[in-house]
Amino acid sequence: MIPLLGLQRARDWITVPVVQYIIKQLVTRNDAHLEKYTFHIIPATNPDGYVYTWTTNRNWSKTRSQNGLCYGVDRK
Repeated sequence: MIPLLGLQRARDWITVPVVQYIIKQLVTRNDAHLEKYTFHIIPATNPDGYVYTWTTNRNWSKTRSQNGLCYGVDRK
């Protein structure tokens, strides 16, 4: 299994279109070599952190969930 991650961190804007392009190629391409594989596409996103990077703080990289006194969970 090879994971294909996009928007793993909120400020990684370019990863969304890259992953969408790769998924589109896998789904729409007529290629005999791809027929022998099974692909599992599992969307997992960080929409609140993503929007926050566009509207408030470009360098924000976490979620916006509140954890006690601070905001966000950072996946490293």
